[in-house]
Amino acid sequence: MIFDYYEENKPFVSLWLGNFENVEQLQRYVATVYLDFDAENGDLEWQQKRNQWFLPTNANRVGECELYQGSDESFNQFEYDFECYFDPDFMEVSFRNPTSDWIQLIENHSYYAQFKDIPITLTQTYNAVILIYNCAYDGHIANHTTDDYSLDYIAHFPYVKTP
Repeated sequence: MIFDYYEENKPFVSLWLGNFENVEQLQRYVATVYLDFDAENGDLEWQQKRNQWFLPTNANRVGECELYQGSDESFNQFEYDFECYFDPDFMEVSFRNPTSDWIQLIENHSYYAQFKDIPITLTQTYNAVILIYNCAYDGHIANHTTDDYSLDYIAHFPYVKTP
């Protein structure tokens, strides 16, 4: 099953922490690629990215077919790795100095004061933060690691949107 935040539109924020080589690598990882319907021959960048994600060797992956069908207009690597559709407008991403202090990692993100007192103990250092608001991710994929990066789903927390 693919987790779709649109079905779960709740006052929660979901948190992932990870390690990336640099801020550019993190930004490429979460960058959404959109199909350009006005392009003469389709959107080559979009098709190349889609072909990189949906490899024949992954055909038996749970949710692969559903992910492929859902990627017909836009997609990004994060969505693929965690089988999670979301609106990129509700995502905050930051690259930090490596630390195992989760308060330092989330400090200065929107609404962090509402969930900073939740006791979380990290067993390793991280340098990347991904927050998705209005999303109560279920954690069915807890982490994803490659030779280039690693990312762990930590938890989701309630928050109250304020003007």
